[in-house]
Amino acid sequence: MILQELSRDAIAMHAPRGTAILPTASIEQHGPHLPVGVDTLLCSEVVHRAVAKAEERLGPNTLFVAPVFSWGNSHHHRPFAGVLSLESDQYIGAVHQVLEGLLLAGFPRLLIINGHGGNTAPNRIVAQDFVHRYGKQAVTGAADYWDVGRQALTDAGLITSDLIPGHAGIFESALMRAVRPDLISEAGMAETRTAQSKAGRDPWHTEVPGAWVAADGYSDQPNLGTAEQGRAMLDVLIDSVAEAITAFHQGNSAPDDEGGCC
Repeated sequence: MILQELSRDAIAMHAPRGTAILPTASIEQHGPHLPVGVDTLLCSEVVHRAVAKAEERLGPNTLFVAPVFSWGNSHHHRPFAGVLSLESDQYIGAVHQVLEGLLLAGFPRLLIINGHGGNTAPNRIVAQDFVHRYGKQAVTGAADYWDVGRQALTDAGLITSDLIPGHAGIFESALMRAVRPDLISEAGMAETRTAQSKAGRDPWHTEVPGAWVAADGYSDQPNLGTAEQGRAMLDVLIDSVAEAITAFHQGNSAPDDEGGCC
């Protein structure tokens, strides 16, 4: 169910037996070929369709999707236009306040589903600190939608793990061709070239000043992402996220450690 379409009384009635889901994303540059709202558009699409699928199993009045929190932690993209960003501490505080509102509404289970890489670490901090502050009042989880579906995507042979999610590269370009092809600039796509892409994932997180400017704001090879690939990946992502949401709602998610989940 879509939270903003419900009355206060309806929310109060169903919240104690429900799970509240907060999608988080960003408004930031995505190269010369994609709109600044890519993360928000894709996260919203995946979450709403996954929730609809999960509700087929769980029934009505179980899952409640809050509006997408689109103000992400994107200062690393500020050399480009169209970046609406919060600093890490501001982002953490704002998301914490939103979750607190959902807790006060009566939801015992709170799940953040993220669509922007800059929010990954802050969201985990929010989930950890929130459950430590409120204890048994709320089970709190956080996950990136692409990490939920990563293994299934690679098992299906749709994309290699090192290209998930990238930034405005094959992964996001293919998904946008499936979801909102009308927003893709074909002229901008024609300007893209092969950007440097690592074969594996480093065990550490590295920030290199000026890296996104040097790469023109995107990774790998955006022009190779097709609508067919995007539709297939979207189906896999929706199935994977729906399964994860169902497990979280039913209390079957394994905690990372004592007092934290997902």
